[in-house]
Amino acid sequence: MAWCAFSVFIFGMAFQIFRIFFHSQPRPRSRLTPSYGYAKGSDLRSTRDKWIARLAAWRATVWGVNPLMAICTSLFHVCIFILPIFLLHHNSIMGQLWGLTLCPHVLSDRATDLLCGVVFSCGAVFLMRRLFVRRVRAITTLYDYLIWCVALGPFVTGFLAIHAVFDYETLVICHILAAQVLLVVAPFTKFIHMVMFFINRILLAGELSFGPGRRTWT
Repeated sequence: MAWCAFSVFIFGMAFQIFRIFFHSQPRPRSRLTPSYGYAKGSDLRSTRDKWIARLAAWRATVWGVNPLMAICTSLFHVCIFILPIFLLHHNSIMGQLWGLTLCPHVLSDRATDLLCGVVFSCGAVFLMRRLFVRRVRAITTLYDYLIWCVALGPFVTGFLAIHAVFDYETLVICHILAAQVLLVVAPFTKFIHMVMFFINRILLAGELSFGPGRRTWT
C-alpha cells in the first residue's frame, strides 16, 4: 500500500506538471519585464519611488492584508516540512530499511512536541477562520473540512502514537493510513500547491511570479 501511495503521488504530480506545459506556451520575448509593479525603463528611477512601489506591492500580498494568517501559514508549512524529514522515528525506520538516515541530526522529543504544537495551533486557527469569519464561511464547503482533516490526520495520529495515548499498534496503523491517504489525494486536490506553488511562480508569467516567467497560458 505504501508503494502504491508513493506511485500515485509521483505519477499524479508528473501528470499535473505535464498539463501545465500542455496548456501553456513559451512566452514571447519582450523588452518590458515587470518587477514590483513597474517595468524597467519606466519613470520610477529614484530609490524612493522604487521603495514606494515595493511597499505598495507588499501591501497587496497576504502579509500586508492579513499578517496573522501569513504568519500561521508560514509556520504551518515550515513545520509540516521539517517534522516528517527530521523525526527520529522516521529516520530510524529509513535506516533499517534503506540505510538512509539523518541521525544524529534529528529532532529531539521536546522539539518534536513543540513543532507538533505549532502545527496543531495553526490548524486550529485555520478551522476557527472557516467557522467564524463570515466571508470565509460563505465559500467553505464540506470539501474544505475534509481537506483540513486529511492535512492534520498524519500529525495527530503520529503525535498520539509517539506518546502511546492509546494502543500503539492501532495508532501506528492509523498514522500510516492517514499518510497514505494524503499522498494519494495530493495530486488531485488543493494539496497540489505543494508543487505548483513553485512552478507557477517560477515558470509562468504573472503578477505573483518571482520573475518574468518563461511560459504563459495559451
